Amino acid sequence: MELGKQLSSFETSLTTLQSALSHSALSDVDIPEPSQLSASQPVPTPVPPSDPSLTAEQIAQQATQLSAQFQKIMTALSDTQLNAKAEQQIGTYQTEAHRRLRLIGIEAMRLKTARKPTSISRGRSQLHTHLNQLQQFVQAMRATIADPEG
Repeated sequence: MELGKQLSSFETSLTTLQSALSHSALSDVDIPEPSQLSASQPVPTPVPPSDPSLTAEQIAQQATQLSAQFQKIMTALSDTQLNAKAEQQIGTYQTEAHRRLRLIGIEAMRLKTARKPTSISRGRSQLHTHLNQLQQFVQAMRATIADPEG
């Protein structure tokens, strides 16, 4: 697949995940410690999310898929001839994009263990921030590839 198409596909994946996170209700519930429950009190269970929401596990899977997709882009990029200025810019964007992908993965893992609604909300907010910044780096990479002299 052409590099430009791969970047577009990656951006679409990012947008899809952002949209799903935006529409996700807080499907996880605050599960109290066993010592906080009385014998007659049932243990709350997480409510299954409704479409188009994502569970923490699905978010983690999406993060893994994004990393694999980005790695394919980097492989294709290494085969692309660019001038020194464009290569330097791409290198900077690549470093930051990798950093954001790692942070997305970490935040997805934290989200899997979060129980309090505030922790879940904070995690989803952090994911949004990282996804937005990652998307900006990918857009900058695409612009640099499209106009390497710019």
